[in-house]
Amino acid sequence: MAIWMTVNVVAGFPHWDHYPYVLLNLALSTQAAFAAPLILLAGRRQDTRNQEVAVHTMRAVDELNTKLDTLISELQARNDGIDEQTIPPVRRV
Repeated sequence: MAIWMTVNVVAGFPHWDHYPYVLLNLALSTQAAFAAPLILLAGRRQDTRNQEVAVHTMRAVDELNTKLDTLISELQARNDGIDEQTIPPVRRV
């Protein structure tokens, strides 16, 4: 773009697109018109991937929480069993 503007401003070169740069604006608008749908399509695909990753992560976290709950229950049961075996019951006098 800088070269386009420079060539159209510097003396000694033929000026085919004067100051408001209508042809440059037209070329950039055309390029944007073709690029916009592609960018939106890529964004939708990325959103779909992100959603799939989020669902997978949520399932993995749920499975991990289930396993941890089971493990905690087992450890509490073992701890209760150890407490009953090692600590004699207190007798009231």
